[in-house]
Amino acid sequence: MQEPTIRLANRKDSSFVAEVFMLAFPDSVDHFVKDESLYPLIKEFLSDLFALYYKSEKEAFFVCEIEGKIVGYALMPSGLNSLISKALFSSLVVKWFGILWRRRKIILHINIKDLFRDKLTFWRSTLSSRHTRSKARVLSIAMHPDYQGYGIGSLLLDHGLKYLRTKSQRVQLEVRPENTPAIRLYEKFGFKVKGTMKDSRGDWLVLEKIL
Repeated sequence: MQEPTIRLANRKDSSFVAEVFMLAFPDSVDHFVKDESLYPLIKEFLSDLFALYYKSEKEAFFVCEIEGKIVGYALMPSGLNSLISKALFSSLVVKWFGILWRRRKIILHINIKDLFRDKLTFWRSTLSSRHTRSKARVLSIAMHPDYQGYGIGSLLLDHGLKYLRTKSQRVQLEVRPENTPAIRLYEKFGFKVKGTMKDSRGDWLVLEKIL
C-alpha cells in the first residue's frame, strides 16, 4: 500500500469528504436521521456544507489520499468570522430551505430540534470566547474506518497546525470524553483541556493549544 499523502482539498472533494464523515461518525448521523433512506440526501447536504467551508478558507481544508482515494480530511480554519458570514449569505441556506419545504414529510424523520439546538450551543460557545477573533479551530477531522491506525490523524493534524501557526495565536477543538484515541492524539500535539460543553448527545471536552 502506498504511503498516505496530504494535499489541499478542492471543490470536487466535497462529496468524498462527506462520505468519510458519515462513515467516521455513524452515531452522529443516526442521532439526527431516523430513516436510512434519507442518507443520500444527508450526504448531499454535507457535501454542500463542506463546499461552503472550502469557499470560506481554502488553505484550511486538507485531505489525505492513499492510492488516489480520499481516506481522511481536516478542516482547520484560522477563524470563524468568514465562515459565519458566508453561511448567512450563501445560496445554500435558500437551497435547503426549499428542499425541506418541498419535501416536508422528511422532517418527521430528522431530529430537527436537537440539530438546531446543538448548532446553537456550538456557535454560542464559540462567540462567547474572549479569544474568538484570534482563535483557530480544529473544526472537523476524520479518517475512513478502514484506514485507522495508519497515522493519518497525526499527518492531518500536523499539516493543519503548520498552516495555523502563520495565522493565529491559539487553536481550539471539541472532542467527546469517551473518544480516548482522539484525546491521546491531541495531547501528543500539546492540546490541554480548558473546559467542557454539553449538547443533546452529552458532554464535550474543550481543548486548546497555544501556537
